[in-house]
Amino acid sequence: MTPPPPTTPHERVARAFLHDRALATPHTVPRTLGQLTLLPHQESAVAALVHRLRRYRGALLADAPGLGKTYTALAVADALHVARPLVLAPAALRTRWLDAARETGTRLRIRSIESLAHAAHADAVPAAPAAREPLVIVDEAHHLRTMATRRWHAAAALLADARILLLSATPLHNRDRDVATLAALFHVAPGSRDLDRLLRRITVRRSLAAIRATTPPARQDALVVPVVAPPRTLALPARDHATLRAIERLPSLPLDDGPAGDARARLALVHAWCSSTAALAAMLRRRIARCHAVESALAAGVAPHADVLRAYRATDDGTTMQLALPALLAPVASAAAPGTDAIARVTAVHRIALEALLARLGPRDDDARARALARLARWGAAPVVAFTRSRVTARALWRRLRDHAGVALLTGDEACIASGPVERDELLAMIRAVQAPLGRRVRLLVATDVASEGISLAGVRTVVHLDEPWTPARLVQRTGRAARIGALTG
Repeated sequence: MTPPPPTTPHERVARAFLHDRALATPHTVPRTLGQLTLLPHQESAVAALVHRLRRYRGALLADAPGLGKTYTALAVADALHVARPLVLAPAALRTRWLDAARETGTRLRIRSIESLAHAAHADAVPAAPAAREPLVIVDEAHHLRTMATRRWHAAAALLADARILLLSATPLHNRDRDVATLAALFHVAPGSRDLDRLLRRITVRRSLAAIRATTPPARQDALVVPVVAPPRTLALPARDHATLRAIERLPSLPLDDGPAGDARARLALVHAWCSSTAALAAMLRRRIARCHAVESALAAGVAPHADVLRAYRATDDGTTMQLALPALLAPVASAAAPGTDAIARVTAVHRIALEALLARLGPRDDDARARALARLARWGAAPVVAFTRSRVTARALWRRLRDHAGVALLTGDEACIASGPVERDELLAMIRAVQAPLGRRVRLLVATDVASEGISLAGVRTVVHLDEPWTPARLVQRTGRAARIGALTG
C-alpha cells in the first residue's frame, strides 16, 4: 500500500526525518548487477556506503534482516571497481555467497570467520597481507564483537589497512562495547572521544517502515515482507520443577573459579534444562566426566590442569566416556599441591550429586514438546521451523519425530530427512520449494542456530523458539529467516 502524501507540517517533518534516516532514494534508471536489479533502498545504500568507505575506510550496514544486505555489499564492490573482493563470513554461509556471486556475475574470494581461530596460540595470528585489500566484506560481523578472542586479533591482522564493509542486522548483542569493538577493526580505539560520532557516520541502518516511506510508489510492490505477528505460547504440561530445585542444591565444586564460577556453572545447567531434558542430561554427563578427570589426576598426584580435563569426555547420549592416564598428560613439575585429599572428597560429593540428578531425569518433558511440534506442523501447508541453541535438543526432538512425514533436522554438522542424510543446501532448497513433490516436502525443520543467520527460509510461515538464546539479538535473527523481502505473505 502506497502511503499518502504528507499534508500537515508535522507529517512533512516526520517524512523528512524518515527520508533522512532511510537515505535519499535515487530516481534514476534502476541499477542492475548481473541478473539482479537493485531495489531503491539498496541503490541508496550503495551510494552512502561507498562514500563512507572512501572517507573512513570502513562502514557498517546494519539494516534489518531480509532486506538484501548481501546484494548491496556486492553492488558496493562493483561501484568501487573491486574485481575480487574478499568475503569473511561464517562457514555456513559460503554457499549463500557463491550463489549470490553467480547471480550478480561477481567474482569472490571467501574465507570463513571460524578459520581465524585455528591458530595454535593466541599470538600466532596470520600476518598482515603484503598488499592492501581494496575491499573486505565481513558478513555477520557480530561474530567479531569480542576483542579478547583469538578470532578478533586474527581478523584485525588480516584486515590491516583494508577497506572494510561490515554487515550485521544485530551488531549490538550485549552492550555498547560490541559495536565499539567492530569499529576498532578500523584501528579506532574503543575508548576514543570521537567513537560515538564515528559510529553514527559510518553506520547505515534503516527499518522497513523508513525504507517504504522513501520508496517511489511504482516500486512499493517489491517491498512486500510478511507481517510478524506477536509471539504465542504453546501450552505444555507443567515442567518438573524438582529438577530445578535439585540444580540449586548441588554442592559447589572447588575448581569452578569461586562463587562466580559456581554461579555460572549452575546457570548453564538451568539454561540446558530450559532447552530440553536431553540437553541437561548431556551437560550433566560432561560435568561428571570432568569430576572423574579431577579425581583421577589427584589420585595420580597430578594437578588437574586443562590437558587432563579435556582428555576426559563423555558423549551426549552417555554411551561412552573417554578416559586418560593423567601422568602421561602432565607436564614436568605439575604435582598436585598439598591438601588435595579434601579437594578430591568435595569433587566426589559433587559427582555423586550430579549422578543422582542424572538418574532421576525422565523423557516426559521432551515427549510433550515433540507432540506439540507435530501438531503445529499439521495445521498448515507452509513449513514450520523450530530453532534451538542446543544441538542435543535438536537431535532429541528429531529422534522422536523422524517417523512423521516431512520432518527434517539441520545442525552444524548434519542435515537429515526421514529417508536419511542429505546435503545441507539440498535441504534448504526443499524448504523453500513451495510446490515440492509430496515425498520431498518438508513440513517441519528442527534446526540449531546455525540456520538462524544469513540464509533465506522464505517458504516458512511459522517460527518456533524451542528455547531462549543467550542474547535477544538471536531472536531477531531467527525471525528474520522467514520475514524477508519476497517471502510468501498469503
